[in-house]
Amino acid sequence: LHPRQRETFLSPTNEVDFDELVRAFQNGNEDIQRLVFLAARYMGYAVASLVGTLNINHIVFVGEMTRFGEAWLEVVRETMLDAALSMLTRETHLEIGKLDNNATLLGAIALLVSDYSLLLSHRLAKQRR
Repeated sequence: LHPRQRETFLSPTNEVDFDELVRAFQNGNEDIQRLVFLAARYMGYAVASLVGTLNINHIVFVGEMTRFGEAWLEVVRETMLDAALSMLTRETHLEIGKLDNNATLLGAIALLVSDYSLLLSHRLAKQRR
């Protein structure tokens, strides 16, 4: 950001933290919104790759970026739709989750529940030796 633009949302210590970026975004700071939407487009491209490769039909976003809300998610969604085959993305549902620090653990558990053979693969490999 241009130094003059930074002055509009800098903290008293001249450091920008994530809360200030979120406030600037919500208050309509065009530079911050442009930056956030650019990041959302890159996320959309990544999601399009995942959907195209793995045919994922439900994605829940958690973490700091979700604090930018539905406007951020809509740019992710639009980019995904533009970048991947419509046949695959048509049924893909994106949403902002309500998870806390347990997101990684819950994702791992979901993976194991959907394919419990992963729990046994190490044991089966040992038996084959």
